[in-house]
Amino acid sequence: MKDVNRQWNVVCTGRTKVHFNRQIVIENICRALNTTRGSANALLQGNKTVLKEGLSREEASIAQHKLDDMGLDVRVERARSGAKSASLKAKPKAIIKKVCPNCGNVQISLNICDYCETPMVVKKEFVTEPVTSKQSQPSAGKQAQAETAASELTAEKSKIAGAATAKVSNKPANKAAPRASKPTMADSAVDKDLEVNESQAKKAKQRKLKLPKMALPKNKHSTSEAPAEQAATTPTFSSQPTYVVESRWHKLVKIKAGLVLVCALAASGWWGYDYLGHYQVAAQTGLAKKQIKAQQSALARQVASQDDLTPLLQGQKYSVLDAHFNDLSQKLSQDIQWERALTQSIDVLANINTAQHELDNWVTQAPSPYAHLVRGVYYAQLGQLSAKSQADGQLTAAQAKARDAHFNLAYQDLTQAKQMAPSLLPVYDWLIVINKGTALLNPRKTYLLEAIAINPAGYQYRENYMTALQPEQGGSLEKMRAFAEETQGFVKHNPRLYLLAGAAAAWQGNQAYLNGQDGKCITHYSEALQFGLDDEWLRKRAYCLAEKSEFEKALADAEQSLQMQDHPLAQKVKRLAQNQMAANVSG
Repeated sequence: MKDVNRQWNVVCTGRTKVHFNRQIVIENICRALNTTRGSANALLQGNKTVLKEGLSREEASIAQHKLDDMGLDVRVERARSGAKSASLKAKPKAIIKKVCPNCGNVQISLNICDYCETPMVVKKEFVTEPVTSKQSQPSAGKQAQAETAASELTAEKSKIAGAATAKVSNKPANKAAPRASKPTMADSAVDKDLEVNESQAKKAKQRKLKLPKMALPKNKHSTSEAPAEQAATTPTFSSQPTYVVESRWHKLVKIKAGLVLVCALAASGWWGYDYLGHYQVAAQTGLAKKQIKAQQSALARQVASQDDLTPLLQGQKYSVLDAHFNDLSQKLSQDIQWERALTQSIDVLANINTAQHELDNWVTQAPSPYAHLVRGVYYAQLGQLSAKSQADGQLTAAQAKARDAHFNLAYQDLTQAKQMAPSLLPVYDWLIVINKGTALLNPRKTYLLEAIAINPAGYQYRENYMTALQPEQGGSLEKMRAFAEETQGFVKHNPRLYLLAGAAAAWQGNQAYLNGQDGKCITHYSEALQFGLDDEWLRKRAYCLAEKSEFEKALADAEQSLQMQDHPLAQKVKRLAQNQMAANVSG
């Protein structure tokens, strides 16, 4: 007896529901049918596919609602004999799945869970892949039912063909005979499917791509005879790989991503920018030229050498030393460009090679602000030496203790010199360096304001304060730029202060120099040198220019640097540039 209650199939139309994202639907298919993305994608090619068969009306409706919720467009149709269906026979295949650790959801792709938006965990499993298979052999009852339906369909076709033949014989011979039967809606659907598949095949041939091999339905109205079973055949899954034609939108996205990558590389200095660098001629503005003139005036002031001052200290001629420093202090009060001469003279005598007992004798036998100042600078330099003894900048406990001990001794002498001569500017230079103070929340800032009140045109104490704002000292580029902007209001008192506006760019150039990034070094030092000339900035840019084979520019920078200070690096670059230029001329 036929089981008339289980004659319903659930058929996929090959489309998604309206307002459903295709990728999400594919993920849902992979989870529900335990299949791969390629097979799920083949379901959505616009062809009908039987997903479930031999169901009752209620079971088919339940399955339809579940698949509708997944976003897949499905229909419930009465079963037809001879139809092929998508079978999910076990075909083991290793596949990477992603499991949600929060809700247990499993999905093939997407790194975020569709339901709880938790990051997925990768898991490898063996899953089955759908393959093309014919419907399993029906039972005896179903076989009899199929044979009865086929005989009834054949008889109906014979009647229609006979009536059409009789009608044609009664018409004039010069008129073409109509089709044997009027096409039904099902026939039109088959014709449309055939046209779609032929169109896809034609486009694929033009693009030199292979479409997935799928069973195309035979045209019911073709001249060749086709069994009734083939007319109802539906496309099924294939084991052949699916080739997806890339859309224009995907190509545009790839092009845009490539352009973004190129721009990012160019901006980061990896491509082009770092290789060439951006060279600019130094000091072309009016203020920069005034800075150069003021600096040349400061360099023209005579500074006593170590050979001149050390014998006076060793011979205990303390009065001569006091008179020398007092004379420089008086000149400084009248002309700020004497500031460098006074500072350099104190540094020469306070050199760490000087015997400490000789400085102690000066302080003990002839106490003066200059004696305390020189010995305070001597202690401060010893503390700096302890801080620079480690290459990585990390001091041991013993080194930190030695540095603090020297800075404390320096603080005692410097404060004593400050009490004896409050207008002595070099005292504030070194108080800013050691940054010591009793009951002061910000000693360095306090000393800066005191120095500005004494002489607002001072340069050296501002340069030391700017050095303390560098990132490795706990500051930042923003703080350096802000302080430089504050200083520009005093440029009218001392044009040398205009150079501080390039300190932040010079720090960036020095970092590039240390890291071997010659192009960036040239760019940043060129920016800094727009605010004036500095011997260190010039010789380091000269070195990087020589590395880029820009020997004429390197030679010019090296010679300008040597005019300000004799330095081995500038000498080396000068010799290299001259030799290379001579070789190029002779070659």
